[in-house]
This record gives sequence, structure tokens and C-alpha cells, in this order.
Amino acid sequence: MPSGEATRFEWSFFDDFHACVDAFVDEVLARRGRGERTPIVALVGSNPLRRQLQELLLRRGGGVWGVWLPTFRDLAAALGRPALLRRSLRPVPPLYQPALLARLLRERAVYFAPVGRYDGSPEALLATFTDLEEAGWSAWPLAAPGADKLGELAGLFDEYRRELTRDFFTPQDEINQATAAAARFAAHFGTGELHVVGVYDVNALQEKLLTAIARHATVRWWVPRVLAPPPFLKKAGLPPAEPWRPDPERLRIWSCPSETAEAETIVREARRLRRAGVAYHEMGVILRHPDLYADLFAETCRRAGVPYRLAGGQTPLEAPAWRAVLRLLGLIGSPLGRTEVMAFLAAVELPATDDGRETQPLWDRVSRLARIRKGDDWLQRLEQFAAGKASEEERRAARALSEAFAFLRAALDDLAAAADFRRATAALTRLIERFLKPDEHRAELLERLAELNTIDRAGLPFDAGYFRGRADELILSLKEEAGDEAGLAIVGWTAARGLRFRMVFVPGCVESQIPQPPRQDPFLLDGERLEICRRAGRPHALPITADRAVEEGRVFDLVCRVATERLALSFPRLDPASGKPRLPSHLLLGLAGRALGETLTYDDLPRRQPLVEVMPAGRFAPVDPASALDDDERDLGAMIELAKADPAAPIYYLRAARAASFERVWRRQQSRWAEKYVTRHEGLCESAAARAKLAAWAGGKDAWSVTELENYALCPRRFLLTQILALRSPDDPELVVSLPADRRGRLFHKVLEKAAADPARLTPPELDRLIADEYERLAAENLTGGGVLDEAERERLAAGIRALLSFAARQSEGYTVQSAERELTAEIAIGERTVALKGRLDRLDRDAEGGWRIVDYKTGKARRHFDGKPPKNDDFNAGCTLQVPLYLLMMLGAGPEPAAVRRAAYWFLKNKDGAIDPTAVEMTADFVARHGDELRQVIAGIVGGIGAGRFVPRSDLLKNDDNAYCRHCDFQVICDPRGRARLAAKPGEQYCPWLRLVGRIDE
Repeated sequence: MPSGEATRFEWSFFDDFHACVDAFVDEVLARRGRGERTPIVALVGSNPLRRQLQELLLRRGGGVWGVWLPTFRDLAAALGRPALLRRSLRPVPPLYQPALLARLLRERAVYFAPVGRYDGSPEALLATFTDLEEAGWSAWPLAAPGADKLGELAGLFDEYRRELTRDFFTPQDEINQATAAAARFAAHFGTGELHVVGVYDVNALQEKLLTAIARHATVRWWVPRVLAPPPFLKKAGLPPAEPWRPDPERLRIWSCPSETAEAETIVREARRLRRAGVAYHEMGVILRHPDLYADLFAETCRRAGVPYRLAGGQTPLEAPAWRAVLRLLGLIGSPLGRTEVMAFLAAVELPATDDGRETQPLWDRVSRLARIRKGDDWLQRLEQFAAGKASEEERRAARALSEAFAFLRAALDDLAAAADFRRATAALTRLIERFLKPDEHRAELLERLAELNTIDRAGLPFDAGYFRGRADELILSLKEEAGDEAGLAIVGWTAARGLRFRMVFVPGCVESQIPQPPRQDPFLLDGERLEICRRAGRPHALPITADRAVEEGRVFDLVCRVATERLALSFPRLDPASGKPRLPSHLLLGLAGRALGETLTYDDLPRRQPLVEVMPAGRFAPVDPASALDDDERDLGAMIELAKADPAAPIYYLRAARAASFERVWRRQQSRWAEKYVTRHEGLCESAAARAKLAAWAGGKDAWSVTELENYALCPRRFLLTQILALRSPDDPELVVSLPADRRGRLFHKVLEKAAADPARLTPPELDRLIADEYERLAAENLTGGGVLDEAERERLAAGIRALLSFAARQSEGYTVQSAERELTAEIAIGERTVALKGRLDRLDRDAEGGWRIVDYKTGKARRHFDGKPPKNDDFNAGCTLQVPLYLLMMLGAGPEPAAVRRAAYWFLKNKDGAIDPTAVEMTADFVARHGDELRQVIAGIVGGIGAGRFVPRSDLLKNDDNAYCRHCDFQVICDPRGRARLAAKPGEQYCPWLRLVGRIDE
């Protein structure tokens, strides 16, 4: 920076930032001590430094009047803004510049046309033009270089400046205007002296302003030594600083498994220091990436009850309006899928139902039952659902949901068809006012979204995708005040320069984050920047990649010097997405090496204890309960310590610490572990209330379904959950990729029924038409995957049906079909009582000698549910083939000609490996006759077990943790492998007395 007769610069250099700030404070206090009343104006680099200077003046001087501490923006606004406002110019809105550049790239770009419509191109070009403006150029600095890349860039820059300055001005324009008005400095501020405190990194435009002021006033610099000083400080004679070498006793490095563990470790240490007498406001967390860490630290502090002050505010994550609007924006341009729409409706406040229950769960259930996927499904399927077998409550919910969706869709359609951004903003505003309750968050959101109207001033044609992107940016940039002046300070990397804290924490010290890899400007490369500066006679006016890399190291050094007593750096050693190791920053490695006086490698770092501490990944609570962040950690830590003395001690601790919530869980665990016999927690429903409900359920049956009996035999607990309690996994229609197994089976049965009724008329074209008709009916109910998935599914169905028909034709030689889908009922005598059974025979054949054959179609694999083995003929197969023997028993006792019932068969579509290869499993009447008494005992045991409330899982399954039947069960959360293992150790065979009759899988 020049000095001489034309400018009045005075320089004071200091070893570090703290000495620089202290010297300036001493100067202010000395002047006021001498009774000088002239205002003191000191330019500072950031708002946090201004606040700390004010605190120092207050603490050391009891408050000093007449001291103004502006930033560059404040100084430029004071000197330059009035003239710009008199010319009817206004500060440029934040969305105007990228919108203007987006339009210019679309309309004017030739060289840059291939990237002109990329979403990030306008922002990247704006960064390039901002560099040109900060270099002091309001127009392209050189003669137009031609029609090549630089020529197009020059034309875009000049057009951008012409259009922008018609109505608006930028911060750089303010500085230019302030430079022109520099002669008014003394008159405006009442002093002929400007102090520049701790500022070392001015750009060319800022240097120009200070030089202009120095022609009319004295500019006194208070500058700390820094690594690799910028060129203008070198000219002033500032010697470079040596890299900081900390005392190893005052430095700690923590290797943490994740960013969350970093935040917990730092907040834990802050609490320990507070107990040791260090106030929270004397500690600072300095973030290189606030977008990654700020909200994480805020949440950890809230969890630990630590007051904090977050510079710049925090994202209002807890505000329902904020979450709702983000989800609403996600619906713009979307197919309005059920999941996305219900996620939005779950985030808004809806009127309660008539009985006071929340509306969202009911609407979600109705949307699933109506099998809504997206788009037109909503209104069509809700209307059909309301007109169907829904309950009155479900009908009201369907109508209300339909009304809400109709409003939502109409407004979104208006937004998508808007002629400009103003109309689109109006449509979005209607939606927010319709679905969000009025509060301060909604008002702030609407005020921020109103900024979208300024895009129209840029002349950019409306585009819904661009609108959604800019609205997202506005909402995500919304911050709310989060501050306790006495709290832990959380500040950004550059804003921390010059601050002082007794204890400083610097998280995120891994490669690619610290230092941040310097960005190469995609529009104006380094070589082109250097050439422009050379030809313009302004070396160093435009920053290049190397300058940014140097600045990263310089700021890291300054951040480390912020600590007056102790410094702690941390890094997350594992990548959260892949779990792969991450390298600590080479800047951290160099700092550790200087502290220890040796050159370190990455492998050396974890072994340098106590300087480096590796935090274990599997630690659930701190070793010291006093270091716990919350009650859960405190209890876990105490229990870990107690367990060392007595394994049972943690149980007694929890019974005392959490009596209200723990007692019920403790009783259940006691019954599982301590009780010798099976209890209600394992599926034994012995209470009078449970028996009464079971009796009412069973009393409504005129007969027991054969399928029900087989399902109970497969697993009594699953029978209780599915058949009696009617529990089901939530159905997500939008995630369906193929027909559910039960619907696929029904389709097979329907086609095979028609084939059996009139095989001669079922020609190949007729068969294809029949399959297509049935499939389209299912597709209309959103039971299929849709699109190309439907084509593949239809081909698989057709192939399977043809294979099964061909197999049936071979198996039916000598037989004629007598009936299909025939209902069968029978009274089975069991001792002195009878049990009514019912079922539906898929097919009943008769041979030439008058013998009957029962056929049951199975569209699955020919293998046992439990172990995957192929089922045996004439065998109950551990209960997997109980259905057909029961049919035979019913026919033998109640059929038209009991003596003529010869055999029955399962016809499986697939072999045990899952390939389409129809397979028969035969059951003969002789087998049933030989085992008739056993079958009757099985029926009696099952019916009696249901009536007595015995729903204990089969003991042979309990001993096998990985059988296929349990592995694919929807209720594994309730019936986990450990629970099955505990139950297997208890005597429970008496609860499944029929098991030895159908066969165990472990024998």
C-alpha cells in the first residue's frame, strides 16, 4: 500500500492479534484519560471482533464514549450510500443477481451455452464478477478481446453491470461511491483519523477506499504479523510471522469416530472446565464449516444444558412451519406421491377428529387402505373408498383428505402454470396460509419467500424448477437468534480472527475440510486472471487458487492463536457414509509436530499420548458419570461402574432411578428370565379379560377354517397376531413392485377355475385375454408395480399358468373335473363332541372307476416353510401340509361317497429352488385313514389351544434361530431370536400337545 506526501498512513506492527488489539485499547484509554473528546473511529474486520473490543473497553475502562467500530460495509454505507439513494438506487436483492445472470447465460451465451442452464452456473459466474468488482472494475478492464471465451465473458460482465445499475447497487458500488466521497470523512465522523485494527486482508477495492481516505485524513494501521503477508503489507514492511508453536502441555488433539462424537467430546470438556472455574463465555468453538457443525453443536449444548451463543443464528429445526414449508416445496413438480404428500400433511396442524384424536394417523391409514400411489389416484380412489365398505369415520376422513388434497393440487397447478414468479409466490403463499397456523415462524417464512418476487425484475422467464430451488435456498438460509451472552461461543472460522478465549476448540480437522481445497474459477482460470492483471497494470488485483490456499493456512494459524491458555483440536476419523478411515488435516499434523519438536507421520499421531487421545467408537457413556451430558448417559455411566462390583446392581439402580417407567419392564423381564414356566409374556393368555375376548371371537364362528387350523399349527403366536388381533405390516401402495402373493394366488385360482370348468374353450388367445383382464382389474386397484413392471409380471403370470395347466393336463389323464372352488363343510366327531370345519376345494376330480381326488393349487415353492426341504408324500411335514389331509378327513366323513375318496394332492407351481416346474405332493385316503385319530387329536389340540388362550410359539422353532419361516416373519421385533432362545429353555411342550403328531422339524 502506498505511503508518502499524497497519503497519510501510519503503521504499527505487533507479534500477534492480541497484542495488536490490546495496544489499540490502551491508546483509546490513554486518550480518554488525557481528556481528549475527539471521536475515535476504528475499522474492524468482523462483528465478533467489534463485540470483543467493546467488551474490553467496558471491562478496562468502564465504558468509553465516542468510539465507533465500523466494518468495511458500515464505513462504505456511511460515506457512499446517501448518494446512491439520492439517485433512486436500492441495495440489490440477494436473488436478483443470480436470476439476472441465469437469463443472460440463456439469452447471450454461445461459448458458455452448454453449461448455461446448469443450476450452479449463475452462482459461479456471480463469484467471478464479484472478484472483478472487488478488484475495482465496474466494467471489463481491457479492450474487448474478441469473440472467444474472454470476449463473451466481457460482454456478459458489461451487460450485467448495465442492467443491474439501472435500479440497484452492490456492496462494491457502495465502496466505489465511498471512495469518491472520501473527502467527507472528517466532516462526517468529526475526526481526521481512521484506525484500522487487525485488518490484514483487504482486497483491491477496499485498498482503494483507504487510500482515498488517507489523502484527506490520517489512516493508522494496527496490524498483527501473519504467515505469508499479503503484497500490500509486504510493501509496508510487515515481517512475516513464524508458524505458531504451542506448548504441548496446553494442546490436546482428539480423534473421534464421528462429527457427533466430536461435538459430545467438546461439550463434555466445556462442562468440565466450567466446573473448574472457566466461564462458558471464555470458551470458544471455532468452525470452518458452520453449515456442517453449527446445528449439531447447538443441539448437543441443548441436550447437555450448556448455554451457548451461535454467531449468525441457528436453523429453526424445531419449528413445525419450517419443516412443513420444506416438505411443501418438495411437492413442486413432483408426481404427488402418497409418501411425500402425507409427509407434508404430517408436518402441519390439522383439526382433530370428532373424538379428539389426531387427524394425521387416520388420514395416513385411509390413504393406505384406498391404495393411493400418486397424482390422479388421490381423488379417484378416495371417492371409491368412501363409497365402499369403509366405516363412517373412514368416510369422513376420506372426504376431508380429498378436500385438502384438491386444494393442495389446485394451488400447485397454479404455481406450475404461473406466468411469472410473483404469481407463483402468491400460489405458494395461499398454500402456507391454508395449512400452517399463524405464528411468528409463518410470518417470517412468508416475509422471506416474498423476496422471490424480485426475480421478475431480472427478466428471467418463470420456471418451476428454478422457483423451487431459490425458495429452498431462502428457507434453508433462515436463521433465528440463538444467543446467551454468558454462553459457550460458537463462531465461524474467519470471524474468529483476533478474538480471544481462554479455551478454544477447533473441530473438523480432516483433509478436504481443513484446509478447504481451493476452488478453481470455472469461468476465469488462473492463467487468464494473471494475464488480465498484467495487461491492466494491476498485479494481484484478482485472487488466484494459490492465494486462497495460502489464506487457508494463514487463517488456521490465526485461529490457533485465539486461545490464550489451552487449545483442543479434533477430527472425525471415520467417513459417516462408508465407514472408511479419514486422514487428519496436514495442518493439524504440522501443528502437533511443532509442539513436540519432531516431524510426524499420520501413523505416528495416534501414538503421541497424552497429546493425542483416541475416543473409542463403542462407548455408550463416559467413564465418569459426572461428565454425562444428560440423564441417559448419567444412568448408563453409573450402571457401568456398579456392574463392576455386582452384575445385578444396575437393575436395582434403575428400579430406584426410574421407578415409574422401569417397574413394568422389570416385571416382564422377570417373567422371561426368572419364571420357570411360560407366562402371559410368552403368549399364554390366562386372564379373565383375555379369555372373554377369545370366547367372543370364537363364538362368532359357525365353523373353523381348515386354513386357520394349519396357520395355528405353523405358529400359534403368529396366528394370535394376524388372525385374532388382525395386525398387519403397514401397506405402502407406492412401493409395490409386483402383485402380493395372496393376490397372485387368487388370480391363478380364478383362471384355473375357468380352465377347469370349460377347458375346450380356453384357447391360447382366450387364456391371454383372461389373464390380461384379471391383471388389469388388479392394476386398477394399484396392486401391481405399474409400467414395465406390469409387462414383466404379466409374462411371468402367463408362463406360470400355462405351465400349471400343462401339468394339470398330464396329471388329469383318466380323470374328469367335477367341480372347482367347491365349498366343503363337515362335522368331525372328536370323542363326545363335534367340531365344525369348513374349506374350499380348488378342484375335485373323479376317475373312471368313480374314485374322487382333491387338488389344492399352490403358487409358491414346493418346500417346507421351516427348513426348505421338499415335502414328502403322505406326511404332515411338520404341519406344512395339514390342509389337504383335513380335506380328506372331511370328505371321508361328509362326502357324497366316502368309500370312493381315494387321494388328494398339492400342485405346486415351483420346485423347491423357485423355478417354474410344477410339482405334485400326494396324500392318499389310506394315509388319512391310518392317521385319522391323530388328525382328530390335532384338531382338538388346536381348537382347545385357541379357546384356552395358548399362543406360545412352537418349541422346535424356538431352538432354531435361523429357520426360514421366522426369518421372513413380520413380527420379529416382538419375537426376536433372543426371546425365542429364552423361551426354548422353559418347559412348554404341554402348550403344543399336537406338535408331536404333526412332526417336529428338529427330529
